[in-house]
Amino acid sequence: MLVEGQKTFSTVCFTCHGPDAKGTQLAPNLTDGEWLNVNGTYDEIQKLVKTGVPTPKKAPAPMPP
Repeated sequence: MLVEGQKTFSTVCFTCHGPDAKGTQLAPNLTDGEWLNVNGTYDEIQKLVKTGVPTPKKAPAPMPP
């Protein structure tokens, strides 16, 4: 599961979240403890990744699933 996640992140998510996941102007930092669109539980994070974020609280564009 970890290998698949790394593969997906490095081919899709890194474009907005950055190669180190520390965020860019397009998307927030994923390495800190602040959760903007969910409460940070495993279930909420899974749901967010699967459904995307159509209206992000602090990003200029939606996050695709």
